[in-house]
Amino acid sequence: MDEIKKLADKNDLLRAVVDPVKKDEVVKNSELEKHYNAICGMIHAQNNALQSFLAPYRFCFLENFWSEISSDPISSCCINKCINFNFGVCRKGNGYLALLPDGRINYIHGLNNNSIKIHAGNHFNKSYNSFVNDLYYYEVNLNCLELEEDKNEINKVEFYVGLFNENTSIWLISEGPKINKVVNNSVFSIKLEYNLFKFTTFGCGIVYPRSCIGTSGNFAVGNHPYVFFTANGKLIGQKVEIDNQATRFKPTIRIKNCSVAGSNFGVNKFAYDVNDHIPPTTFEENAWNVYTE
Repeated sequence: MDEIKKLADKNDLLRAVVDPVKKDEVVKNSELEKHYNAICGMIHAQNNALQSFLAPYRFCFLENFWSEISSDPISSCCINKCINFNFGVCRKGNGYLALLPDGRINYIHGLNNNSIKIHAGNHFNKSYNSFVNDLYYYEVNLNCLELEEDKNEINKVEFYVGLFNENTSIWLISEGPKINKVVNNSVFSIKLEYNLFKFTTFGCGIVYPRSCIGTSGNFAVGNHPYVFFTANGKLIGQKVEIDNQATRFKPTIRIKNCSVAGSNFGVNKFAYDVNDHIPPTTFEENAWNVYTE
């Protein structure tokens, strides 16, 4: 019994020493949390103040060029997946593309003329800890003013202008005409009330919302990234929101029976004023027609 009492007394003594220490730690942690929250509040207020002095959108210039013709047989010259650089030809004698150093792309007609996809060399990338909304944009001039859609499949003119990555692509498409958003194997499509053959200059841009550093890493402030399109320097259609995880895209076009007279990734003045960008409204969810590829 004496031994038990001695142990109990010892425990009481230890508790008397340890409990105040724990209490002091709790107080210290509480004070640290208050200071941390106060500092975060100050940073947030300063970010908002800085944002009010900055332009709402920052055009991000990225030197770019057309570099790769798709090896996908559905969007290439033929099933052989011919890579048509430097005036190469299709081994089956089909129509193919010639990429010129100045940004022009010539469509060379052949026995069968497929819709051929071309990717740019560099991605549009989301930047992190940015105080402004980053805007990437490019334009192409198409020789299609005097062209009309032909019922004959061989002579039919098609063009796609948009952005592409492994899981998501967004397109302005002449056939329809329409805007398509492809996510994995699902296609979301909206018909447009325009005749795209009346335009010559088409643009595609993406806006990444400003972001800042939080306790769990970088996070976007505001809405999702979105893609928009222009024709002859004017917005066309509405904005297409995309998932926050989609952070990098390649400018991509797809053409059939028409050529690209010029490409502009920002070296020259755009037809569309990117410095005066006003975000269009968003397509309503129920406006999209959904189907599987």
